[in-house]
Amino acid sequence: MAGEGRPPRRPNLKLRRQRRLRGWSIDELADELCRLAGRLGEPLPGVNGSMVSRWERGVRSPRPRYVRLLCKLFDLPADELGLVEPDHSHWHGHDGGYPDIDGDGPVAFEHGVRRRSFLRAFGVAGISMLFGSLGQLGSSVEASSPGGSAAVWEKLVAILAECWRTTSPQLLLPMVDYISGVLTSSPGGVFPFPAVERPRLRSELALLTGWIAFRMENRGDARACWRQALDLARGAGDRDLEAFTLVAQSSLYSGVSTGLACSWPAAMDLLNATDSLQPRSLAVRVRMLARRAEEHAVRGRERESREDLERAERLRAAPVACVDDRLGHWGSIRLDGYRGSCAILLGCGSEAVHLLEGALRGAPSAPDRSLLLADLGAAHAQAGAVDAASESLIESVSLAAEAHAFEFVQRAVGVRQRQLARWSHEPAVRQLDEVLAEAR
Repeated sequence: MAGEGRPPRRPNLKLRRQRRLRGWSIDELADELCRLAGRLGEPLPGVNGSMVSRWERGVRSPRPRYVRLLCKLFDLPADELGLVEPDHSHWHGHDGGYPDIDGDGPVAFEHGVRRRSFLRAFGVAGISMLFGSLGQLGSSVEASSPGGSAAVWEKLVAILAECWRTTSPQLLLPMVDYISGVLTSSPGGVFPFPAVERPRLRSELALLTGWIAFRMENRGDARACWRQALDLARGAGDRDLEAFTLVAQSSLYSGVSTGLACSWPAAMDLLNATDSLQPRSLAVRVRMLARRAEEHAVRGRERESREDLERAERLRAAPVACVDDRLGHWGSIRLDGYRGSCAILLGCGSEAVHLLEGALRGAPSAPDRSLLLADLGAAHAQAGAVDAASESLIESVSLAAEAHAFEFVQRAVGVRQRQLARWSHEPAVRQLDEVLAEAR
């Protein structure tokens, strides 16, 4: 039979409904998207009524740039517009059983999510052994101590936090949602957690979910998740998690991450509040200082920026026995990258090139390299090296697309618009424009 084995096309009824609620035709929706891009100072998207019709009929899915513009236009998250898979936070094991993570226990997940999905999502050496350990707990969990069960799930949360930056959000989110569902289930079930542990782990998962939403350019969901994380951290009396969440919230008010080189006062206020909490965790303190150095640099405060970076360097060099690094699983800070970012913001392009090239030599993951290359492109542009700037940005965009780190594509867009505008007719810049148009 023709078409046998192909999934049926599913019309996007949510997008169609939101359009009709506003009384727009498909051509008018296309026009609204173009006007929005103009207000945002972005190149006009090549969208028309025919393209909108294909989205609504399920023939094509919008590219990441159009997803972002649609969310901004309707002021709704992507799931409420039918642009991402449905939320799976309600997943629970059938018959109250443990997840069938290593294939022997009862079925764990609805919607066909299986063990291989998680292995693809993590890509962390030894993860199969961890899942095997979790599966072995299935038959004896009720007889085991609550602390033993909590330790396994705590380890899973630590692994998720460690790889959140290097794993596609679409692959990571289902596992985060599932564990969140476990932690919000009734305390009397088969997942016994000490009362003091549950809010702390829920807080860290809410913090992680906020970062995933931020990566997907859904700031509304990120704001809500981080608000929940903050409430849970304070309720658990966990000062380190409270401080870490304040650092995360500062990103909502900073233009540094998108290459806009401007920030609202709230970003600095949140970072100062983090400092006043005096967190014990080395990871939190170093991250706060590095972020605050960027905010000082945005404001032209070179002395304060360099002082915070030096404080961060001294902390990182301290003997391990002298610091509490409980949240170190969130990944190490590459201070050379932050130094390079600050140098760009302060107009020191040559210094930034040197720092960022050094940081690139030690960057292992595609998202890390993409971010550093975007900043290196900005540094070369400051120095007037148009070809080198375009080459760095093209490589940054390619790596970002490969790693589904589309937030870094927008960072490259910001560099192109702000620092390469006067060279728009150069062949290298025209080639960059073609790559950016395809990525978005």
